[in-house]
Amino acid sequence: MTDSHSFRSRAYTLSLATRANSFFYGIHFSKTIKQETDTGTKREIVSAIGRLRKEQNKPFLFEILQDNDPKVVCQAIRGLLHYENDVQVERKLKPLLNHENEMVRTVIYKEYFSGKTKKESALPHPEAYSFLKNVVVNADVLEALKNVPAESVHLTFTSPPYYNARDYSIYPSYDAYLEFLAEVFKETYRVTKEGRFLIVNTSPIIIPRVSRAHSSKRYPIPFDLHHYLVKMGWDFIDDIVWLKSEYSVKNRVGGFHQHRKPLGYKPNSLT
Repeated sequence: MTDSHSFRSRAYTLSLATRANSFFYGIHFSKTIKQETDTGTKREIVSAIGRLRKEQNKPFLFEILQDNDPKVVCQAIRGLLHYENDVQVERKLKPLLNHENEMVRTVIYKEYFSGKTKKESALPHPEAYSFLKNVVVNADVLEALKNVPAESVHLTFTSPPYYNARDYSIYPSYDAYLEFLAEVFKETYRVTKEGRFLIVNTSPIIIPRVSRAHSSKRYPIPFDLHHYLVKMGWDFIDDIVWLKSEYSVKNRVGGFHQHRKPLGYKPNSLT
């Protein structure tokens, strides 16, 4: 049999040794990273410091937040997020919302400013509310979305208005049009479950010229809209190219087959 007092003494000694080793490794890693230039190696070092999960190593991670490599900074953020509800950590991380790098800004925005938390919806993640199933709603999109609970939608597939290229969608300016879409997709983000999807079906459009003395205007909707979506918290996954048959688009290859003007040729491959 083992004396309980001596057992506790050995356990306490082992605990002290473990903490001392963690502190030693933290110092060793922090010195090593200053001499390292490879991104992958630096990330592994920061990851090792973070995995120790020791209070005394927080200053090392705070220092790494100043690194010029955004991937290394993100690794340090990941290590610091382990310290939940830590006021000191929050004071260091929240200002990174204004960081130069968009990847760092996105991580901080999602963690502290997106308004989306796992506690917002009591509904289990794989499920959806029954009153949202098999329902068609004819209403203003912004008004209708107000009645949809947060974290309740798995997929949104939408084909928004094509600016002023169609009579059903008249906006005072292109900026006003993009701001309107931003409002809609911000609400869509609120109602979308974490890790679920938004698919936007749109393409660049042409506004016809006013007269022969003027030229038509082309607006790259998908590319201008992308900035708004990423800024509000969406992650870009992929773009899907819609290859249309030659004669189906009159102002592209279909039109070229009619007038045969070389400068008027536009391929049908649309994003």
